[in-house]
Amino acid sequence: MRLALSLTAAGLVAAFAASSAWSVGPTPGFQPSGILAPERQVRYVAVANGTETAVEAVQIGSGRVLHSIWLDAVYGVPLVAYDGTAGGLTRDGKLLVVSTAGADASTSFVVLDAKRMRLRSAISLKGMWAFDALSPEGRTLYLTQIVSTDGPVRYLVRAYDLERGRLLPGAIADKSERGAMTGYPMSRVVSADGRWAYTLYARTNGTAFIHALDTRGRRAVCLDLTGRGNMDFGRTRLTLTRDGQRLVVHRPGGKTESVPVPR
Repeated sequence: MRLALSLTAAGLVAAFAASSAWSVGPTPGFQPSGILAPERQVRYVAVANGTETAVEAVQIGSGRVLHSIWLDAVYGVPLVAYDGTAGGLTRDGKLLVVSTAGADASTSFVVLDAKRMRLRSAISLKGMWAFDALSPEGRTLYLTQIVSTDGPVRYLVRAYDLERGRLLPGAIADKSERGAMTGYPMSRVVSADGRWAYTLYARTNGTAFIHALDTRGRRAVCLDLTGRGNMDFGRTRLTLTRDGQRLVVHRPGGKTESVPVPR
C-alpha cells in the first residue's frame, strides 16, 4: 500500500523536482518515508487508504510491523522543512505526533505513545495549522498557525501545553519582531540536547533568517542573515558546527554563511 499524500504535499514533491521557487503551498506537508526512532532501530510511518490511516512502528532490517494503530481520516508524519527533515517525535522517542494536511476549516493532531502505539490525546484546531516542534520531554507541542496565504504566507508560532491539554495564549516570537512571520522553512537542525530547534527561513524578496526556538523555555530568537538570493528547494542546508556554537547555512554553489547560536 502506498503512502497517501495531501494535494499540498504532492505539489511540493513536484516543486522539489522542478526546483521552482515559491509556488509551493503554505506548509511543507508530510514525509512519506516517516521518521526514525532515536536508536535508529525503528521507523514510524503513516499509511493512508484515503479515509483512514495506519500509523506503524516498523523494525529496520526485517520490515516487521511491531505496533500499529488505525486513525480516522488521512494523517501523515509532518515535514518541518523543505529539505525533507521530518518531525513529530520527541527526543526520547516516547511520543509521536501525526497531523492532517491542514485546511481552512480545521487541522487535527494526534499524540501517540510511540513505544506501544496507543492514543494519548487528540487535538483539533480551527483554521490552517502545521506541526513545528516538540520539547525534548514532550511537555510542549509547537505549531505554526497560518494566518494568511494571500501573497507571502504569514504565520505565528504557537505553544500547546500537552500536560494541561490547552493552547497557550499569544505567539512565541522574538521580542524585537512585530506581527506575523513570513517565509518558507528551508532546512532544520536541532541542538544535541533537543532543546533548540533551528530553522532556516527564506523570504520571497531573497532575504533569509534563522528562527531559533527554545522548546523548553518557550521563547524564540530570530537571526537575520546578510546573504541574499534564491535558495533552491532540497539544495540548501542548515548545519551546526561540531561544538554546537555556530549555525552554518550552505547555499547552492558552495556559498556559506555562519552565525553564533543564541543564548
